[in-house]
Amino acid sequence: MDFDLDADQQMLCETVRRFVADKVMPQARIWDREERLPAAVLHECAEMGLLGIQIAAEWDGAGLGAVALAAVVETLARGDAALAFAVMSHNAQVAGHIGGLGSPAQKERYLQRLAAGTGRGGFAELEASSPAGADLVATPEGRGWRLHGAKTCLAGAAGDFFVVLAKTAAASGAPGVLAFVIDAGTPGLTLRPAQDKLGFRACDAAVLVFDRVLVGEAERLGGDGRVDASMQELQQGAWVQGAALAVGIAHGALEAARRYALERKQFGKPIAELQAIQWKLADAATARDAAERLVYRAAWLQDRGLLTGYTAATARLCAARAAMLAADEAVQIFGGYGYTAEFPVERFYRDAKSCALVLGPAEAARAVAASHVLHQAQP
Repeated sequence: MDFDLDADQQMLCETVRRFVADKVMPQARIWDREERLPAAVLHECAEMGLLGIQIAAEWDGAGLGAVALAAVVETLARGDAALAFAVMSHNAQVAGHIGGLGSPAQKERYLQRLAAGTGRGGFAELEASSPAGADLVATPEGRGWRLHGAKTCLAGAAGDFFVVLAKTAAASGAPGVLAFVIDAGTPGLTLRPAQDKLGFRACDAAVLVFDRVLVGEAERLGGDGRVDASMQELQQGAWVQGAALAVGIAHGALEAARRYALERKQFGKPIAELQAIQWKLADAATARDAAERLVYRAAWLQDRGLLTGYTAATARLCAARAAMLAADEAVQIFGGYGYTAEFPVERFYRDAKSCALVLGPAEAARAVAASHVLHQAQP
């Protein structure tokens, strides 16, 4: 955890480690079962400054970089991936889009509230598998836009506003994808319960249904011109932070498996002495450490404005695989106990699989990486 962190950032990570050990890990199973993150735990995250890590000091944020956020997200995910996902989405997706694309008025309206935790936002990017209809489409109307369709918000659905991505009508002449920030309670916007989720079950998810919602240019993010490149950069940054979350899952699953292997005895000796168990731990640790280095290298480059799609994509792919491998091997090491909710590896397994899905299609990341390999001499 010493990847380009200064003394203050290392102190923050140590505070988060204690928070995870004392407050998160003892409750994560309950939050998962009840499918909720208590307001108190999010309030404590705000008090530690975790909800404004990358928000500029001008808006009362910490003004830290991608490496610091990755370290916090990874540490949280070692205890509870749902909480880590909520914090990651709040920072990299909601605050990221408003900070990166917002007008001065939009930044003033939202960023300070996000940093303080007095306002919470959700990010809706995924197409909604819902009877609500097709993906969200934005059609120009007068001086504004008419939004119709649905989007799934995986975290922050109980919040005060939403950052949503919408496709544009074919004849609009605008960019293919537009971003908007929409207040909860906007006429025509309703929320429907999301389908039961495999993982990240404690996150407040919902389907956002837009019934011909009329919004003005004041709600549009990046209204000064085309924002395709900026959105691509934000997506790549979200890949890096999602990959950090996956590394945290790998750490948590491997640590649980290590402890169990040392404690569980068969034929009078710990199963950790069995070569088959040792190989499982070795394979999981190798994948985890490789992913960790790719993730922090990507975050380090992002802080210097040097992040490329290739670097973000390979970090995302490697970390998702490492999380799945570590969780799978952990379940196998626990044996029958690994399939019960009594032990955390069952939850790590579900969250690892969900992490691979909610980061966006692996095929998209592969396409980015493959394009670079084919057309660049060096990565």
